Amino acid sequence: MSPTLGVGRHVLARPLKAQTTWRDGAAWATLGAYALVLVFLALKPPSGNAGFEGQDKILHAGAFAVLFVLAWLAMRGRYPVRGVAGCMAFGAAIELAQGAMPFGREPSIADMLANSLGIGLGAGAIIVLKRVTARR
Repeated sequence: MSPTLGVGRHVLARPLKAQTTWRDGAAWATLGAYALVLVFLALKPPSGNAGFEGQDKILHAGAFAVLFVLAWLAMRGRYPVRGVAGCMAFGAAIELAQGAMPFGREPSIADMLANSLGIGLGAGAIIVLKRVTARR
């Protein structure tokens, strides 16, 4: 007789807690450190070096592509929708915090769109890499 929970649910049907390794901690620490760097860069006073037109949006997209890949790695490739939602919420929080800054920072819908594009690019890169490595 096997132990059950409630009406016919087997105790071993789903693990209660996934086994964690040192790599999981390292992945989460890397994600957290990277997020702190992004917060610092987003909230520091503007440097005045604008570069070329659109450079800011390219930097946003690249930064959030990396952020999503790090989140995906930290979650071991599970829960991609949560990863997207978390990265989107993080970007929105940064934009709101920029609106509260007294020294020339302001929230931008265009920045949020660039962040979203970056998250999509990060997800796309993961999909392509998974397909390429699956063929080997």
